[in-house]
Amino acid sequence: MARRLSGQSHLILLCGRYEGIDERVRELFIDEEISIGDYVLTGGELAAMVLIDAVSRFIPEFGSDRSAEEDSFFNSLLEYPQYTRPVEFRGRRVPEVSSRKSFSHFPLEEKGSH
Repeated sequence: MARRLSGQSHLILLCGRYEGIDERVRELFIDEEISIGDYVLTGGELAAMVLIDAVSRFIPEFGSDRSAEEDSFFNSLLEYPQYTRPVEFRGRRVPEVSSRKSFSHFPLEEKGSH
């Protein structure tokens, strides 16, 4: 959906408040209704921001040409586990293969060193 919407020359997002949009306005002016999940927000502004963020990732001027395609969920697949520094956190270490690949530009800390 985000890829499809990114190809549109214009998008107008009408955000409901509490109960939604007046039915007459919905019937006369709304081309498509989009839900970001099965939960209730106080207004549509947060949902609109989520949609804007997802759509903008497919617009080359806003990011790299492949960033959205290389991310998780693009082909209905989850991405591999992510690890950040420190190499050890609460007794759990980054796997050795990830340590070499992800942190190749950082010197690895030995256990207990800071």
